Amino acid sequence: MADASPRRWVGKSIRVKEDLRLIQGKGVYTDDIHLKNMLYAAVLRSPYAHARIKRIDVSGAEKLEGVVATLVGSELPRLTNPMPSRTGYPIKEYCMAVDKAVYVGQPIAAVAAVSRGIAEDALELIDVEYDVLPAIVDPEEAMKPEAPRVFDDVENNTFSSVRLQYGDVDAAFREADLVVKERFTVHRYSSTPLELDAAVAHHDQTQNVLTVYSNAFGPQFMRAQEKGFPAKGVRVRHLMPDIGGGFGERFSVGLQDMAISSLLSWKTGRPVKYVKDRREQLMSGHNGARNAVYYMELAVKKDGTILGHRLKDITDEGGSGYYAGYYNTIKLTNITGLYKMKNIALEAYSVATNKGPGGSNRGLSKPHMGYIMERLVDLAAKKLGMDPAEIRFKNLVESEELPYRTPSGNLLDAGNFPELLRKALDMVGYDKWGEEKRRLRSQGRYVGLGISCNVDPGAANPGREHMVRGGPHAPGQRLAGCTVRMDPLGKVTVQISATNWGQSHETTTAQVVADELGVSPDDVAVSSVFDSFSSPWSSTSGTGADCFMSIDMGAIVGAARKVRLKMQRFAGHMLDAGSEEVELADGRAFVRGASERSVAVTDVAVMAYDRVRAEYLPPGVEPGLHETAYYFYPYADLPDDRKRVMGHNNYGSQVNVAVVEVDVETGKVSVLRYVVVHDSGVLINPMIVEAQIHGHVAHIVSAALGEEMVWDRDGQLVTATFGDYLKNTTVDTPGMEIVHLEYPSPFTVTGGKPVGEGPAIPPFAAVGNAVEDALEEFGVKVTDLPLSSERVWGLIRGGGG
Repeated sequence: MADASPRRWVGKSIRVKEDLRLIQGKGVYTDDIHLKNMLYAAVLRSPYAHARIKRIDVSGAEKLEGVVATLVGSELPRLTNPMPSRTGYPIKEYCMAVDKAVYVGQPIAAVAAVSRGIAEDALELIDVEYDVLPAIVDPEEAMKPEAPRVFDDVENNTFSSVRLQYGDVDAAFREADLVVKERFTVHRYSSTPLELDAAVAHHDQTQNVLTVYSNAFGPQFMRAQEKGFPAKGVRVRHLMPDIGGGFGERFSVGLQDMAISSLLSWKTGRPVKYVKDRREQLMSGHNGARNAVYYMELAVKKDGTILGHRLKDITDEGGSGYYAGYYNTIKLTNITGLYKMKNIALEAYSVATNKGPGGSNRGLSKPHMGYIMERLVDLAAKKLGMDPAEIRFKNLVESEELPYRTPSGNLLDAGNFPELLRKALDMVGYDKWGEEKRRLRSQGRYVGLGISCNVDPGAANPGREHMVRGGPHAPGQRLAGCTVRMDPLGKVTVQISATNWGQSHETTTAQVVADELGVSPDDVAVSSVFDSFSSPWSSTSGTGADCFMSIDMGAIVGAARKVRLKMQRFAGHMLDAGSEEVELADGRAFVRGASERSVAVTDVAVMAYDRVRAEYLPPGVEPGLHETAYYFYPYADLPDDRKRVMGHNNYGSQVNVAVVEVDVETGKVSVLRYVVVHDSGVLINPMIVEAQIHGHVAHIVSAALGEEMVWDRDGQLVTATFGDYLKNTTVDTPGMEIVHLEYPSPFTVTGGKPVGEGPAIPPFAAVGNAVEDALEEFGVKVTDLPLSSERVWGLIRGGGG
């Protein structure tokens, strides 16, 4: 695995394999599955944010013609175990409310009927008696002893707290010439994937096996939830090659939808399909980024040297403890950004409120850290009278210092951070920006420029979750599997354990495998169909946390190289050469230095399968070219005795620069230019990477400028439809100027680094810094997101937003 891969196809922007079927309307999604005798589910959801369930009467629904079964929360404790927390926190949550609803939209009951329409009608016949309780939606208020308890057994509504310190933080603040303090808030926003959450479950009573089809991220379903459920086996299948977007928001499919449809299938003995509507998608499940409150202070010397910082983090989990404390420890992965400060302290709280449960979204809480860190750096520069670029150059980790160990234990593996910043500044003509700003102001235009830098952490190491709650319940390392097979015709099939929801896994995997086996990507078919009965997988498999490049790709290359080694032995036997002398390229196997001594790859495949006689086989080699490999990242482990841990496995980096104009009469912010200079190491397909950058930046700029999930004081979600939850259109989305710098990682098998989450980290601060720069003469300070027109209008007029 340490050998460098050949690069004939890697690095080329070849046409995306998945695109043809998608543009022809031939994509296959979960809702396209239709099984014989299938039923359709509908879910009754709580209209209250906080209420005890005194009584549920489903008899009216059961009498409706076409209704086959009902399910209520009180049945769940005898059928399933509670959902396991990501951090091992002892919660008693199920896929439906059992005795108390803790957020609007929480499932209360479900119906399976012969049509979705009948199931929906049946919900109106279910009689529920509630005892409505006071709701709490502010996480800081929720921590007070007098606040209503969301969960009866969670004191002060605080699931967990973490206190970590690295270096001598007190000494850093004593030595500081300046301490910059600020309170920041980051709101909740959603990615609203085009395909809604969906699950189809079939309990085959003859085999006593439950098969689940879904658009969830991975196979982590029901293994820890089985109890009274009698199936002897659970088969999780992602038979669909396509998922209509994920962005981190598909966890509720497994936690709620798959469980509800499975239990209804068990009750009826028939397949059951459940597909959310848009309102359910927005209001329920683990949807949208978490909102949070941050108190942060930065210790700085007069020359701009950052000595360290303290961070108090209050993360709003909403009405679920599934992620309790998980987001708090994620902040360690980019808590120092690209800077070489040595002293940091984190005090973090995971808090329950009567909002819908927060979910994963475009990098979890990494965009939050990018925002508050880069805002404080700008504020420090302003107080010191320094240029915002100068203070960054002063503190960036230098290329000769890489690999660089951060105070909390992360290893920044490769890059050139000053070069990223220099390139971005050159692209916007930064050396003449002051002059340009004055010229525009003389025309009555309020235009500003904002810089934002950060690392792109990829491939989550679950070892960091031991910081919250260690022991046997905390998860182990991420593990991925892959099977590569060359058939007798020389065609290659690849089965991976990651699901494909827009990242073009079929294309990039084909490019890598083609290089390994000396064939064309056209000869490689990659299956993004996942089946837990046949796919190589583990309980930590699946797509998410930007793991594909450093973990899944390790398994892909490992399996391909096993096949390559067998091909070299077969070819060497055919060419009367040692296997170490054989190279594979352009569809042929040839002897190094003697290209005329060669054989077609197809002939090697025939030798492996069809001409299987003892005298034709190399000694000690089995027939066939079919190999499986598993891979976990060798540098990720548990925290050491100083609680340092590799929170993620490897790191890309980026610098964003935004130029915005503010209409001071209306508060509207328009993005005039947006520059991205990005380092993801070796790019397998630059066109795909560029598309991912466009998507990330477009979404986070939209969230920065007004996209927001809003709950009122009673816990009602007032943005539960697209009439109220407003997203930027293509007209509102800025054009982007993107440059890739390539500094290969020494720790991944292809030299690649993450790209799936990192582009979402800098935009909040880039836009926020630019807005503050544009409104400099008004004395505006940007601390709270989003920067909607009404908030900016209030800031201009001194109203605080």
